[in-house]
Amino acid sequence: MDGTGSAPAEEPGFHAEANRDGNNSATVRLCGDLDIASAGAARRALEQLDAGIQQIVLDLSDITYCDAAGVRFLLAAQKQARTTGRDLVVRHLSRPVRRVLAITGELPAICPPDSPADEAPQPPDLRLYRAKTHA
Repeated sequence: MDGTGSAPAEEPGFHAEANRDGNNSATVRLCGDLDIASAGAARRALEQLDAGIQQIVLDLSDITYCDAAGVRFLLAAQKQARTTGRDLVVRHLSRPVRRVLAITGELPAICPPDSPADEAPQPPDLRLYRAKTHA
């Protein structure tokens, strides 16, 4: 992968975009459903990064669905990064990802309490606004 922002891996309802952030870091943004059908494409997106990439930021802000296979992918990606001497940082957890990680008990493993894995900004809940203005 040349790090120019190409989409290295796609499946129906899923794609990955990788961008080189510097000499030895890259951001991989996963978009769509992270499930059994797309976990292989997500893995390939990480495998296609240049060998010189030492830090990988995995942006999950555009994941709309995540199941147990998605959780397995995240755990395996972290293990693979450690094995190869890379640093994998998971950032911008979408609500579906945060929810399944909390339910499975893997949230601390994927995003340790001291990590910068901030949640993606969510739109305001307009139902609350309407309820207050009509009361």
